[in-house]
Amino acid sequence: MKILVDIYRLFHVEVIKLSVLREVLEFMLLSILSFFIPFLIGSPQVLIGIVINFMLARNAITMKNWKNLPTILFPSLGVFTRGLVFASFTVYLAYMIPAIWLGNFVFVCFIKLFASRNTLKATFMSSIAKSGIIFLYAYLLVKLSIIPDTLLTSMGIIQLITSMIGSSVCLFLSRSEINHFK
Repeated sequence: MKILVDIYRLFHVEVIKLSVLREVLEFMLLSILSFFIPFLIGSPQVLIGIVINFMLARNAITMKNWKNLPTILFPSLGVFTRGLVFASFTVYLAYMIPAIWLGNFVFVCFIKLFASRNTLKATFMSSIAKSGIIFLYAYLLVKLSIIPDTLLTSMGIIQLITSMIGSSVCLFLSRSEINHFK
C-alpha cells in the first residue's frame, strides 16, 4: 500500500512549474502529438521512438496528476491505429501494448523522481527501467510462442536507444528551466 501512496505522491511532482496558459497549451500539444506522431512521421521506428520519448520526458517534467496519462497511453494507440488504417497492422503489437504502457508509466515516474536532482541519472534510470520492462515482457511472449523472436530487438535495444536519446535531448534542452526550480 505504501508503494501506491508513493507513486501517487510522485505523480504530483512538477519539476518545472509552467504558467497556466503554457501548461494547457503544452498539455494539449503533447497529448495530440503523442497520438498522431506515428501518422505524421510514419517511419523509421527509431525516429518515432525518439520523438515519443522526448514528449514523455517533457510531459514528466512539466505535468502532474492525470495530465501524464495521455502521453503515456496515446503513442501505442497511435501506432496501433496507424497499422489498422494503413493495413500494416500486426496482431503482435496488440499483445505488447500493456507492457508499453507500463514501461512508459515507469519511464515518467523515474524522470519525475530524478530530473530535478540529476538529469543524467534520470536519463539512464528511466531508459533502463522502461526498456527492461518492455523487453522482459516481449521475451516472455516469445518463450510462450505468442510473438516472433524478431520483435525482441525492437522491444529491447531499440527501446533503450530511443528512450536514452529522447530523454537526454529533452532534459538537455530543459536544463535551464530545471535549474531555475532546483
